[in-house]
Amino acid sequence: GSYSFNPGTAFDRLAAGQTDTTKVSYTVSDGQGGTATSTLTVTVTGTNDAPVAQAGTATTEENSVLSGQVPAASDVDGTIASYALDTGVGQGNGSLSFNADGSYSFAPGTDFDALAAGESRDVTFSYTATDNDGGVSAPKTVTITVTGTNDAPVAQAGTATTEENSALTGQVPAASDVDGTIAGYDLATDIGTGNGSLTFNADGSYSFTPGTDFDSLAAGESRDVTFSYTATDNDGGVSEPKTVTITVTGTNDAPVAVADTQTTGENTALTGQVPAATDVDGTIASYALDTDVGQGNGSLAFNADGSYSFTPGTD
Repeated sequence: GSYSFNPGTAFDRLAAGQTDTTKVSYTVSDGQGGTATSTLTVTVTGTNDAPVAQAGTATTEENSVLSGQVPAASDVDGTIASYALDTGVGQGNGSLSFNADGSYSFAPGTDFDALAAGESRDVTFSYTATDNDGGVSAPKTVTITVTGTNDAPVAQAGTATTEENSALTGQVPAASDVDGTIAGYDLATDIGTGNGSLTFNADGSYSFTPGTDFDSLAAGESRDVTFSYTATDNDGGVSEPKTVTITVTGTNDAPVAVADTQTTGENTALTGQVPAATDVDGTIASYALDTDVGQGNGSLAFNADGSYSFTPGTD
């Protein structure tokens, strides 16, 4: 008269405390031909079945924030009340915000900038679902595949100095590229008219010639000129323009004297003044005799203000 009853999964639909019955007819025999029939009634009481969560996947690019939703969990004997984060994405894998309705937001930040264009890296987090009776599912994993995009290189500002009459050979600061290499440099804006001349090369080297555009600078006085450049990486990404400032310092430019001619009669003294000299970056302080008229050519008296007196005498 013993029996065994296995509910299996047939009653998983029963909520906690809910019941269902199943009936089995059986016959009793006395071994002498006498029998009797009766019914066995088995009452099955439900317990809470934990909900079942699902694994999920999502994709985003390295600089794009992802808004997602975990797959809907199921519960055979109830409803899903909420979701909870089990394990986060971990350090160096962006940041994750997880909500009780199973929605989430994933921000890669700068943690994936090292990925080259088309390269990818997976990050994961796990979550659980809770049903209306407090049952908690086993954790399930969501895998986010982050795909790299080309990050533009980063150029640097630079400075250089030279004197007004000295050509300068320089090199822009080395640009950097978090996910590639620097392929070349290009001039973005030139130094402009009246600021000397610039030759710029694809390797970032340059040559600057002040010419005569800075001759008006007095000794120690300075003027800045600028040009900007960009860097290009191996995937064609172009940096923001950066400026190189060249400070040109003045040196003393020698004054410029002017030749002259004068006439006088052989017995007539001449009083004269040399032509006014010019100085592009200063003023004329004085004049001095360089070579005299020579013996047998009369006599000359020369003054610091440039005035002179010439006497032919009997020569």
